[in-house]
Amino acid sequence: MSVFTKFTNGVGNNLFQYFYGKILSEKLDCNHFHPELPLLNVNQNAPSAISLLNKITAKKIYTNWFDEMSNAVKSKSYVIDGYPEDYSIFLGHKDQLSKFIRNNVQKCDYFDGVVIHLRLGDRLFRKSDYLPGMKLDLNQLGILLDSLSSKKLKVVSDLNLWKIIDKNDLNKISSHVSVHHSKRQHDTEIVKHLNSIYKFFEERNAIFDESSTIKEDFSQMLNSRYLIFQHGTLAWWAGFSGHQEKVFVADGWRPIKGINNKNLDKTPLYNWHNW
Repeated sequence: MSVFTKFTNGVGNNLFQYFYGKILSEKLDCNHFHPELPLLNVNQNAPSAISLLNKITAKKIYTNWFDEMSNAVKSKSYVIDGYPEDYSIFLGHKDQLSKFIRNNVQKCDYFDGVVIHLRLGDRLFRKSDYLPGMKLDLNQLGILLDSLSSKKLKVVSDLNLWKIIDKNDLNKISSHVSVHHSKRQHDTEIVKHLNSIYKFFEERNAIFDESSTIKEDFSQMLNSRYLIFQHGTLAWWAGFSGHQEKVFVADGWRPIKGINNKNLDKTPLYNWHNW
């Protein structure tokens, strides 16, 4: 019997998918087949032709993640197909997973200050990300930053453009997820929002490296004194696995999802706080 893990777009999503498959395969004492995970230098483990026969009759797990993990049996194969983003699945494995991540992540110097993760890219363009509880609240963020003892500030983001922009610059912004025009925010609002973010951090002398890679961003979040993020899965794993003095996650995660929202902002770790 075997566990087969599918990856979707998004490295943070892939971490949840990979580690769910890893935990399940260890529980069932079977092979775990999965794509490569370059962030942690994990090579692909491709199934053989014989192993693929198990996949034909495998049970697909795409919801009820915690219960499916708890009730899994050794006589079955499983396909992980979705987003197992439930802190309760991983909490009991924190030490093991954190050690694995820290041993395999790209190394960087400790940053004795505040690292802020900004998930932008496609989320600059979606109308839904401008709704209450979704849009980045710079006023609340400013209050939080003012409350911290360190004023050294570093921004990590999927954004590849860091300057005052106009409408002509929007087509230069890259993202791993495209946004259909019917779901796209008006250009004037996008420009206004991004420029307000830029000005906010420029006034605070924040460090931002447009050429930084995902590996470098993750390592910097992992090795900071303070970590602040809104609702990014990559940042969640950095906070979950790091030794930060304090981790701040925005309250509510992604409220537009309603009953399908995740519980990741409620992760019950001693150094985690909502903002």
